[in-house]
Amino acid sequence: MADLLIEEGEEKKFWLALQAFKDPRKDAELRIKARKDMNKLLDHFVGRPERLAKKKLQAFKGNKQKLQAFNGGTVKGDLPELFTDNVSIYVDSDAEIDLFYNAIFDQVPTTPGLDYFEIANIHSGIVWKRLVEGERVEIGGITGDAMQVKLNRFGAALGVNDDTIRYRKIWRIVDAAKEFRFAYYQLMGDNHGALLHGAAALGRSNGYYQAFSTVAGLSETENYIRLFNLGCAKVAEKLKTRPYGNMSNPSLVVLASPKKKSVISKVMNTLIQPIQGSKQALDWSINPLYTWNGKAIPDENKVKIILPGRKIQMGIESEMEEYAVTDPLTLNYALARYSWRGAGIGDTDQILELDLA
Repeated sequence: MADLLIEEGEEKKFWLALQAFKDPRKDAELRIKARKDMNKLLDHFVGRPERLAKKKLQAFKGNKQKLQAFNGGTVKGDLPELFTDNVSIYVDSDAEIDLFYNAIFDQVPTTPGLDYFEIANIHSGIVWKRLVEGERVEIGGITGDAMQVKLNRFGAALGVNDDTIRYRKIWRIVDAAKEFRFAYYQLMGDNHGALLHGAAALGRSNGYYQAFSTVAGLSETENYIRLFNLGCAKVAEKLKTRPYGNMSNPSLVVLASPKKKSVISKVMNTLIQPIQGSKQALDWSINPLYTWNGKAIPDENKVKIILPGRKIQMGIESEMEEYAVTDPLTLNYALARYSWRGAGIGDTDQILELDLA
């Protein structure tokens, strides 16, 4: 839970600042400062899931079998100074958001002035050979092409009316901020999820997937172990000649519906407690990642085995740029946020769909 550090008299400071940003009779400099303070508060609230996700991602990329739990509380200094002691009580800042795509897409730098980034498909033509004394080393020419990924603009506005401020209806601000934040990350999840599913569907149309099958005499869990071994081996073999690292034991992500936790957990548990008398064992390093996102997992009976990063990339030129205005005719304060970002998959073979039924 968040630390609730309410000091007597400090709560009033928040409301004075909130009123100042919209009151034309206030000093312009004071209104600008108040507006910046409010923007910082919203930025902190909207961005908190990303910060929590990064801490989880460190554990995830450390080849852990499961995402480590993280329960971060709000502490003094975690919020802008003006609001530290009087706003944390109103904001359930420990709420987590489904950011599954952050564990799969590598973030790459964008180029200022360009509305796209590129996922390169480069072959350097380098050949290593033994050189006799005095022989010149050859320079390999760079050939290949690149896929352009456009940076799209995403935007939304959060409105606060005069009554909310005048009568201190803080719950309205909090509820609006929650909805504002959730809608943004839901859209990002949908966009990245659609890319992953599209890549898997393309592979399936070309025969690159793992169909469900069973072997008589094996238990249900043993059959699932066999199925995951077949799927992982298929991904590793497909990518073995590409510059993605050691494919004899890659760290793979299994993206699945939470409804399949029981199935996957039973498979994972055999790493600790092997099935007595069974010859079936999980031979590959897989990291379960669960999401309810229907764009990423439209069919709960199909999971995706993914080699994360590499040619699965996202670019963020600008995140949550702010624009604010007060409408004198309605006394509404509008706070708009825009993000410029894009994502693409340069090698669809990094995603393979596996049928669980």
